[in-house]
Amino acid sequence: MSEADTSAVRAAVEEFLTAFDDLDWERFRRCFASDATVFFPWDHHPRRADGTVEVEAEFKRFFDEVRTRAAGPPYLNLVPLDVAIEVWQDVALVTFHLDRPPTMGRRTLIFQRQGQRWRIVHLHASGISVPNT
Repeated sequence: MSEADTSAVRAAVEEFLTAFDDLDWERFRRCFASDATVFFPWDHHPRRADGTVEVEAEFKRFFDEVRTRAAGPPYLNLVPLDVAIEVWQDVALVTFHLDRPPTMGRRTLIFQRQGQRWRIVHLHASGISVPNT
């Protein structure tokens, strides 16, 4: 893995998180490949979302909901913890945590280099309850 590739992936992660935090729809959607898949962390969407139509419909619903209950931007105040980036040629794996008591959010992003950009081809989001310490 080259330092340049790792830096480029880190920049793509930061772009994604900033766009998500700000609920900036156009910037956010450009972070994803057209055939992206997502496992959302919500009970009402237990199955994988496949492709732009399905993925964007669920994220739009979430964006609209958050805008009604939070002032912003930033809306989500995302602070990734324990970020790990691994790059293999044109694919990168990124994992991190989000501390959202009483839940610990766990995120896995798979990026693929498409032309000059790194785009998300898969996002897996889950959360677990964390006891108060």
